[in-house]
Amino acid sequence: KDQTNLSCSELEQDTGLKTQQTSLEMCYSGETERIFYLLFGLLSVVAISFALLVYFLLPKQLLNIHGKVVVGNFISCLMFLVFLMITFSSCWTLWPLPGSLSCMLLGYFGYYSTMAMFAWMFALGLDLFCTFFGSGRSSTSSRFPLYCSLGWGVPAILILIVIMFDHIVHTEGINPPGVGVQSCFLHEDSMNIFLNLPIVVFLSMNAILYI
Repeated sequence: KDQTNLSCSELEQDTGLKTQQTSLEMCYSGETERIFYLLFGLLSVVAISFALLVYFLLPKQLLNIHGKVVVGNFISCLMFLVFLMITFSSCWTLWPLPGSLSCMLLGYFGYYSTMAMFAWMFALGLDLFCTFFGSGRSSTSSRFPLYCSLGWGVPAILILIVIMFDHIVHTEGINPPGVGVQSCFLHEDSMNIFLNLPIVVFLSMNAILYI
């Protein structure tokens, strides 16, 4: 019994070491690019944080409905950048590793922030459309809850769909999202349906508004 337990623990340690070694090899192959991504990501975080600070320090001048939509855009972009920076730095910290619970949770957070970023871009386009082509100021007070529903609610629905197809629903012809399995994001075989399709829909609706 003791020998069996020992061999199992040794096997787990070997598997963990191999996973870490693979991650390190991938890191070293693109180390320069990752350093640049981290540096520019950090600059973007500082710039967005400064912009948010300006908006919150001047609420009367800037926090009208359009300003609130811009703030929603900033927050979603900030969430996405945090996700990217954790992902890029995981090569050196070895956290989180694919296959772990933390990696799966980070992947769901990354998917939500990605969808929120595109949803708030659409909300911004919709706000500009309503500003230039709206019938009056009477409907402005009811527009912001709609924008919040678009910006935060639609990504929440999408992430629930991803979780369902990951753990509950199994359909032939649709690859499961596999969040946290291959990497701390969607599995590459499922990206067309769960990532590219929603992004194309958001961008198409934005294009229609600007046309």
